[in-house]
Amino acid sequence: MDIYELNPHFRLRSRSILNKGALSTPRALYDYELMYVEKGSFTLVYDNKPFFCKKGDILLISPGITHYFIIEKEVSLPFIHFDAIKKANSREIPVSFKDIPDMTEEEKTWIHKRYFPKYDGEPFLKCGNMERFLKLFNKLTYPTYRAMLVRKAWLTELLAVLMHFNFLQFIRNNDEPSIEYQVKNYIDSNGCYNMTLQDFADFFSYNKFYMIRKFKSTFGIGIMEYRNKVRLEKSNDLLLRFTLSNTAKLLGYTSVYSFSRAYKEYFGKAPKSSIT
Repeated sequence: MDIYELNPHFRLRSRSILNKGALSTPRALYDYELMYVEKGSFTLVYDNKPFFCKKGDILLISPGITHYFIIEKEVSLPFIHFDAIKKANSREIPVSFKDIPDMTEEEKTWIHKRYFPKYDGEPFLKCGNMERFLKLFNKLTYPTYRAMLVRKAWLTELLAVLMHFNFLQFIRNNDEPSIEYQVKNYIDSNGCYNMTLQDFADFFSYNKFYMIRKFKSTFGIGIMEYRNKVRLEKSNDLLLRFTLSNTAKLLGYTSVYSFSRAYKEYFGKAPKSSIT
């Protein structure tokens, strides 16, 4: 799937509590189901293969794959149903509780295309930014009213977070620069004077440590070191037009002293010497 085709449709959310010993009947979905194991453990039989699922696991159930649950401990399992690409009849199609042999011929046509074939045989997803994932996932699963457009925006952002760690083969575009060039271009264009490494990772939805390694390997300099280099080189132009205090503020320094010290370490002279 081309990343630009992604047009998710939020369909259903709930926060289920499943009791120990529960055994669900086999079923297949028309859509995707994203689940987070909030508490407890269980066995998911997915396409006739058993998978042990525990607290903290993220699961993606693909359309048209028969599965059922064997509950070993009480489980808290919030989930959302969504279509990866909204169709004209997305709103009319219900959530499936049937297995494929029990579906009518019309119901079988409701099974959506699978866009992430890697997860047809194994349901586990990874995430390098669980804090961000849980913030978005909880927004979508807690029973509070939100306009459909707001939920769609949250869902799109949530999928973007997951896709960077699980679906790289689908989102890399040959015309899109790799992550280290994206970061460099963003710094060159915007300064990013107050951004931390985690801010960069969140902005680009990348694993922070992977991003740091790629940048250092390509440019031979760290991200923050490069960011500081860019802003110090810009400082001479600013000092021609602004006071020392205002220049320090514009460049994101907390004080004139910290700016002056950084400037002297970089240029070997005090910043006031640049003022004509």
